[in-house]
Formats: sequence, structure tokens, C-alpha cells
Amino acid sequence: MATGGGGRWFGSVALAALALGGCEKPVPATPTYTEDVRPIFEAHCVRCHGAGGSLNIDARSIESTSPPPNGFLDQYDDKVDCTPDANGLYPLGCVGGARYEAENGNLRAFIHGVAQPKMPLAPAAPLDDWELAVLDNWIAEKPPLR
Repeated sequence: MATGGGGRWFGSVALAALALGGCEKPVPATPTYTEDVRPIFEAHCVRCHGAGGSLNIDARSIESTSPPPNGFLDQYDDKVDCTPDANGLYPLGCVGGARYEAENGNLRAFIHGVAQPKMPLAPAAPLDDWELAVLDNWIAEKPPLR
């Protein structure tokens, strides 16, 4: 059975489809904060959760009896040691970073809309499927909350 030029045409169409569908870079199995996660936060989140303030909360004004202001996604770790003391009091100036949000479940809940409001808020663009997958993989890699 002769295929003539049809086999080459089909192969070219299949190759073009693979090329178009493969433009998105693969989701890293073990993303890092610096290379993979922080750029997503910078594009969608730090307008409110970082860049000098979290939801307009100034960490210097937080009482030591308050829970730490969380969601400073422009930083990986907490500022100051945010471990509560024996009485459950947080150190003054404690600011929870991205790792804290990943460990306590807040990040996953808000980006997937389990907690309201779903993040990020407008005018930030919503997270696309690739960005959600990167964040989910990063969250899965984090150790349990201390």
C-alpha cells in the first residue's frame, strides 16, 4: 500500500501540534522558592503580600500577643524568630514568610479558593494551571509546620 505524500503531511501536522503544545515549560517536580516560586509571587502577590507590607499591616505595630502577620510572600523565611513562647505569645516584629504560609496550609487554601477570598485579588491576574502546579509541588515539598 503506497502512502504517497500523505504520510509526510500527517507527520508534519503531528510535529507542528507537538511543537505548539510543548511551548509551556514543564512543571518542576521539586521547585525552589528563588527560581520557581518567587517569580510567581512577584507577578501576582507581593503587591499586597510583601514589598514592605502585608495587607497594609506594618509589622512594627503588631503587639506581641497578636498572631504573626502572615503572607509576606516576598521573603522565604520569617523575619525574627516567629516561634511563640510558652504562653503562646509571638515576638514583637514577627512577620511570617512564604514558608510559613506553605507549611500552615493557608497558601494552598487561598490559591485554590478553599478559603475566601480566592487569591490573588484583582487587579492581579489569576494564577494559571502551570503556576498552580508549581506552587502545589513547592508546598508538597515543605516540612510540617513547626
